[in-house]
Amino acid sequence: MGGAMINAFLTHGKPFDGWRLLSFMRRSGIAPSNATLLSILSFCKAMGKFEIGRAIHGHAAMMDLELNVKLGTSLIDLYCNFGEIGIDMNLFAEMPVKNVVAWNCLIRGMAINGHGADAVKLFEEMKQQLDVKPNGVTFFVVLQACSLAGLVEKGVKYFLQMTRDYKIAPSLKHYGCLVDLYG
Repeated sequence: MGGAMINAFLTHGKPFDGWRLLSFMRRSGIAPSNATLLSILSFCKAMGKFEIGRAIHGHAAMMDLELNVKLGTSLIDLYCNFGEIGIDMNLFAEMPVKNVVAWNCLIRGMAINGHGADAVKLFEEMKQQLDVKPNGVTFFVVLQACSLAGLVEKGVKYFLQMTRDYKIAPSLKHYGCLVDLYG
């Protein structure tokens, strides 16, 4: 119930009322669900409210909530948007299960924060996982990382892998990355 009300506050442009309700729930001994925290994290990212997002992370840790794929990925996405790659790496390591979305999020975060070569290493690590396969988004973010880091040969190699080995048809975004790569 509290989660639905918090979502309603966020949807109607009243984020601080949502934050107050979360605080009230906490003081009353009502534990918010992961879904409630995800809603607030989404708001924090969209509105640039890093401190509230950090407080939500602290709250989740204090409540000993499981760092499942959705919550972990949302926190990684939040922190990468504010340049906190070290925190991202720790969160990622703590996640018991990592899906392709979590990998993509971290690779993207590293790339946009000036760690293109590390993003490429992470992509190579991802390819070694038996339970996770790269998708079109994965190749977009790794091509972006190669472009930002000036890794032309690797970018071309990954583009060819995408089409040849993974049978993923390139989109305009992939071709745009190639243009950036050669530019």
